[in-house]
Amino acid sequence: MQWSIKRDSAKVSVSVLHLIFICCDFLSRIFCLTLMTIALWISLFLYLSGSHAQQTCASLSSNNRIIGGDDASPGEWPWQVTLQLDSNHFCGGSLISDQWVLTAAQCRITVFLGRHNVSGPNPNDVSRKVEDAVCHPDYDVFTFDNDICLLKLSAPVNFTDYIYPVCLAAANSTFHSGTSSWVTGWGVTENGTLPDILQEVEVPVVGNNECECSYPSGITDNMICSGHRQGGKGICQGDGGGSLLIEDRNNSVWLQIGILSFTRGCALPMIPAGYTRVSRYQEWITDVTGTSQPGFVRFNSPGVDSDEGYVCPTTHLPPTTYLPPTTTDGSIFGSGESVFHFSHFTHFTPLSDLDMDLLRKRVLQKVGGNCQRTHRCERVCNPAPEVHFPVLQLC
Repeated sequence: MQWSIKRDSAKVSVSVLHLIFICCDFLSRIFCLTLMTIALWISLFLYLSGSHAQQTCASLSSNNRIIGGDDASPGEWPWQVTLQLDSNHFCGGSLISDQWVLTAAQCRITVFLGRHNVSGPNPNDVSRKVEDAVCHPDYDVFTFDNDICLLKLSAPVNFTDYIYPVCLAAANSTFHSGTSSWVTGWGVTENGTLPDILQEVEVPVVGNNECECSYPSGITDNMICSGHRQGGKGICQGDGGGSLLIEDRNNSVWLQIGILSFTRGCALPMIPAGYTRVSRYQEWITDVTGTSQPGFVRFNSPGVDSDEGYVCPTTHLPPTTYLPPTTTDGSIFGSGESVFHFSHFTHFTPLSDLDMDLLRKRVLQKVGGNCQRTHRCERVCNPAPEVHFPVLQLC
């Protein structure tokens, strides 16, 4: 994309100079030199415009490169940010300009950029407070529709090899089922612990019709899904707000197509994860940021989408042997805090704990104002076997 701009500007410059050279046979030398000066300034402007376009968002790195994931290399995903509360990671996000971060509406607070080790020393990171948080006005805390938020940093950041904005999928982009994509984050791993090193994993896009089979009447046009049918690789709690990415080789850029939002369990078979579909929000993002700096690139998958006409299978898979990462030893949530799975009041499981205060109020309204450790309360708080996200117990 950026190189085509420079090639076009070079062609225009050569054409203009050639025309002036011909005209010099008929015009005075002074007028000829004036035209050539103007042409050179136009050429310089077009070239710099191409350079600016190149700096809008990150290009593909040399590395063609969570549950079942691998350690990422420092600087491999330079737009990845960690959102922290009291020095604890709880959500991810992505840098889209020098002063704006894209994340889920369930995530906010202090932003760290350029961080590779979420808890150890990071010589390349910077931190910013959140000056303003603008979440979509139609965000639904129970269905997770319009789960998108923009965080304005307290001050702009300088771009480096470790801090760089990502390109965003433009309006009307299409992503066929099976399209290879990547997710990154510091969320819970397969052994139920939170990693220090940023994780990365490759997952295929799952079409909305197929995804609807796992979330009946729950997938909207504002969502996109991904996951392996066999399970074993995917996202978990703490990954929320991070990015779903594809390699756009035609434009030589990484392209964010989704924001991690919800799932049932962690990388379970036939249970894809749900994301906010970024391409549906180009106008909203542009209006909120008030800048053209976020680089929007349109992507259209070639061929026919296998998700068209997809019919949900009628047979059920055998029960999974996946064990939920529950704990009372403080290894995840702090000493002495028990956990339960918030699935009794919503089909989905949020990927951060930020909305737990709101959810707690909703739960307490359902079970009564005197929610102590009664039989009624225990029925509400007991783990649901089909969902494996630990969140703070509400009773």
